[in-house]
Amino acid sequence: MPGAIINITDAGRAALVNGDHTGTNARKIVQVGFATAAFVFDPAMKVMPNELKRVSTVGGENVAADTIHATIRDDSADQFKLYGFGLYLDNGVLLGAYCEQSPIMEKSPVAMLMLAVDMVFKTLDVTKLTFGDANFTNPPATTERQGVVELATNQETQDGTDAQRAVTPASLNSRTAAEARTGLV
Repeated sequence: MPGAIINITDAGRAALVNGDHTGTNARKIVQVGFATAAFVFDPAMKVMPNELKRVSTVGGENVAADTIHATIRDDSADQFKLYGFGLYLDNGVLLGAYCEQSPIMEKSPVAMLMLAVDMVFKTLDVTKLTFGDANFTNPPATTERQGVVELATNQETQDGTDAQRAVTPASLNSRTAAEARTGLV
């Protein structure tokens, strides 16, 4: 599934270009701003329109040269509809923003907002972007709790001894029956 396309601001692009214009500065994404109404992106904007608040509970990692997987959390008692979000760098610059015309999600006072998103940057190499300190984790999945799993390789599926990894239909297809092993016939 393709990720959310992040629109980059002029100031955000400038903040990433190194001094001699030969590469990218290393920068941290330290805050995420929440927009409570739809807006039209403008590359010249310095803050997001309709921004209700900013949170610093954001963690992420580069998963490709143009893609970052991030998890954003808000465990406040606030209530709002989230239409968009903006990424703020360690120097206070709005790097970029994403917005929908209808709410992405809604937060109630008794609920925690947890947004996991794959963000695609079409015109930037984001391998030098990192994230500030986040005080939450995605717990490992168990039979009792939802969480993060690692997918089993075909060999791990064939061996059938690993209780920590999840089997996909594709890797299950590799577990064919043999004289020394049970499996699909």
